[in-house]
Amino acid sequence: MFLTHAKLSAEDSFPWPQETSDLSPDPEIRFGSLPNGMGYLIRTSSEPPERVSLRLVVQAGSLMETEEQRGLAHFLEHMAFNGTRNFASGEMVEYFQRLGMAFGADTNASTGFDRTQYKLELPNGDPDLRTESLRLLRDYADGVLLASEEIEKERGIILSEKNSRDTVDFRTFQTEIGFLLPGTKFANRMPIGLEEVITNVPREQFVSFYESWYHPERTFLVATGDIDPDAWESAIREAFSSFGDDKGPAPEDPILGEVSFEGIEALVHREPEGKAVRFEVSTGQAIDDLPDTEARRIREGQLQILNAILSRRMERLARDEDSPILSSYAYSYPLYEFVELSGISATVRPDEWADGVGIVEQELRKALEHGFAEAEILEAEANLLRAAREKVDGQETRKSSSWADEYAFLVNSARVPLSPEQELSIAEEAASLSTPATLQQLLQGIWSDNGRRLFLTGPVPEGVEAEDLIAVYETSSSTEVAATEMLSDLTFPYAATGASEPTEVTRHEDPELAQAQYANGVRANWKKTPFEEESILITIRIGGGGLSLPDDQPGIARLAEGAFLQGGLAEISFDDLQTVTAGRTVSTRFSVSEDSFQLQGQTRPEDLDLQLDILRAFLLDPGFRSEGLSLFRRSIDSQYREIESTWQGILQSEAWPFLYGNYGLQNFPSKDELKERNFEELREWLVPQFQNGYLEVSVVGDFEEDSLVASLDRVFGTLPGKRPSSPQYTVGEDGPVFPEGEQREFAVKSDIPQGSAMVAFPSAGLAPVEESRRLSLLSSVLDDRLRLKIREESGQAYSYTASNRPSDTYDFGIFFGIAILSPEKVSPVAQQIMEVVESLGTEPITEDERLRALAPNLKQLEDMRRNNRYWLRVLNGSQVEPEQIEWSRTLLEGYQAITVEDLQKTAETYLVPEKAAWVEIASPIPVESQ
Repeated sequence: MFLTHAKLSAEDSFPWPQETSDLSPDPEIRFGSLPNGMGYLIRTSSEPPERVSLRLVVQAGSLMETEEQRGLAHFLEHMAFNGTRNFASGEMVEYFQRLGMAFGADTNASTGFDRTQYKLELPNGDPDLRTESLRLLRDYADGVLLASEEIEKERGIILSEKNSRDTVDFRTFQTEIGFLLPGTKFANRMPIGLEEVITNVPREQFVSFYESWYHPERTFLVATGDIDPDAWESAIREAFSSFGDDKGPAPEDPILGEVSFEGIEALVHREPEGKAVRFEVSTGQAIDDLPDTEARRIREGQLQILNAILSRRMERLARDEDSPILSSYAYSYPLYEFVELSGISATVRPDEWADGVGIVEQELRKALEHGFAEAEILEAEANLLRAAREKVDGQETRKSSSWADEYAFLVNSARVPLSPEQELSIAEEAASLSTPATLQQLLQGIWSDNGRRLFLTGPVPEGVEAEDLIAVYETSSSTEVAATEMLSDLTFPYAATGASEPTEVTRHEDPELAQAQYANGVRANWKKTPFEEESILITIRIGGGGLSLPDDQPGIARLAEGAFLQGGLAEISFDDLQTVTAGRTVSTRFSVSEDSFQLQGQTRPEDLDLQLDILRAFLLDPGFRSEGLSLFRRSIDSQYREIESTWQGILQSEAWPFLYGNYGLQNFPSKDELKERNFEELREWLVPQFQNGYLEVSVVGDFEEDSLVASLDRVFGTLPGKRPSSPQYTVGEDGPVFPEGEQREFAVKSDIPQGSAMVAFPSAGLAPVEESRRLSLLSSVLDDRLRLKIREESGQAYSYTASNRPSDTYDFGIFFGIAILSPEKVSPVAQQIMEVVESLGTEPITEDERLRALAPNLKQLEDMRRNNRYWLRVLNGSQVEPEQIEWSRTLLEGYQAITVEDLQKTAETYLVPEKAAWVEIASPIPVESQ
């Protein structure tokens, strides 16, 4: 059996997965097949209005490559953007930019083992754009020109992408796949390919692969959005009816090989730069032409339940103060419908790897021998059913792009696209069949009759080899294990009582929102929206945040963000809180911003009161429990190992602090400084501000206003004490200082070639907003010029961006261009970035550039205004900064009013070469590259 592709039926229809299943697809989907065997599916979706999402999936990926073609499927995907029958090279991106589609965000593609997918996100479904978008997708199917000169230009970009993907995680994944599936094509068909093939593969191989595998029988199109299904079906049939007329039969799927998980085998894979040691015990079984059936879906639901229980058990163990475990999870999943893999993965501290192996082995054996407790099952079932119900409740406002991505994945995986109601029904059946006996039997069926694969990776101590790993595992296996202790009954001990109505309520009509003040000084803002059904977002802004940082406690903000919530509440631990809230939609986060602390929640109407009570409890009675601090401290070494060995980590820990003058939250602590921080310091910093500081609550989403206000009256109107009417922490004379004219080189401690080049300029804060908007649009213009210069023209970089980062607290901002590179290219590309910036003066911005930057931005802004997170940002702090509301009113027209002259003047004002700061980050350059 191979992948998901089946033979054509007698009617030459696309092999839809429901044809071999007892499951019926979502009735909202229209399925169709062309006489040539190509398939299409269409679904209407009204959110966002007018938008259309298209996915063209060709069931051909790296597994179809010959040895001489390794990497060619992915290379071919790139060539689809370099000239087709109807879109000349260098014109496609610009054409769709003018229509409001950003390169990367709205026009993109990806290649996997078993498929190549092309993506279009259309601003609307107007007939002309419908015709052009389908013309482009048809060109991808059989109209790519594969010009020799374009192939040569693209080789450098592919190599740059390959370099950017060369990470510890990728190397580990590649090694583990080879260990688990030896002798199969998965082991030596990574989609990114081989450097020698990328560098030398001739055009003839491109043509051969393209003509062989891009067949209508292997192709289907997904169209979702605010569309007329009849019109789109007709247009699809017209656009693709002649696809494949000049092709013979599609080739047979290649043979993948055989898999076996008998016996016990081990592999130690050292990655000294790995974040932590990871131990994984796994097993598997081949999937032999297994159709997608109701029974299979129910079994997978039960697998989710039992793996959730195992994961929760491991989470609890990780919270023990002396545990070697840092994190862990259990899993079962089908890998490309080829093999079902099951396992437990745990990260551990390097010097305690053996203890970690023993814990994983014994926890798995506890479940195999003693099974599961009823209380554990109920908790896992509740979470499974909650997720399924949320999908049902949110389907009317689900984004069209989300539907398109799901359908493309499911059909390519030979899975029937079900309705959310059908998925809920299956989840309910899985839950009803999940008893201690059935789950233990299912677990034993997976593990008892199969072998073990032991994989140890990361900064494993020298001298540890595969035989040592097996010896530790087998020694642990001889230890008797007892059943896991039963969970005790738990209740949530915090619930506010009483109520206090606002003393003042102000209502705004444009945008429609309300603001209130309570007698205790608490401020509240709320906005009801129709954008995300049954979803509510909450932010509590408290105190001074970064403005109140203690000068003598470097790292205290990182401790707060990493450990505060993990410290739980005084009357209930963080872990027990997870059990109490099982099946309820509550999600609590904490962060430190430049001018405040932010407690955030995400919930639904029926759980709103519980979420608000949890947020209040963290305000009034945080626990600062030792297990939260212990877990955080035990992870510090692994965090800093990753920071020191990746360009992203150096950017965060050294480059950004350099550009901000090491001010405030940007002052990155050393590892030793962070280890010195403790909960007593954190308590002293947070509690006074939590109990007495300025407090503003903002709520956005799908709620009944009367019910929300009653909840706010109860939870926040009754907060004890008297809050100040304005923040007591204000901006002083000092602030971030940009290093004008300076240049820094930062080293990455890595043997993996990696680096980045950045050129940055001092810009401005968020206000005045007109200036901030001009800088934002200017960054889009620069981003496009970077695309042309360092990607299309020179092929130096695959990943790059230009952006502006304005502070909403200080009159300070940073405008920058950055590219991700191999180390030997860092300095030359930094110079190229500066040359592109300087070109704004020598080659003034054109009206076409303004339009191509503006149109995609307007589309994104329109979509943003239909996003609850945007409105939460507008409301958050709006009683401190009321101009935020005015900014939301003028958002679209503000961008539309920006002229070429505005952009040119902004560039002349801020992008002054003498003020630029240069940042170069690189690992040591390999000798052969010097």
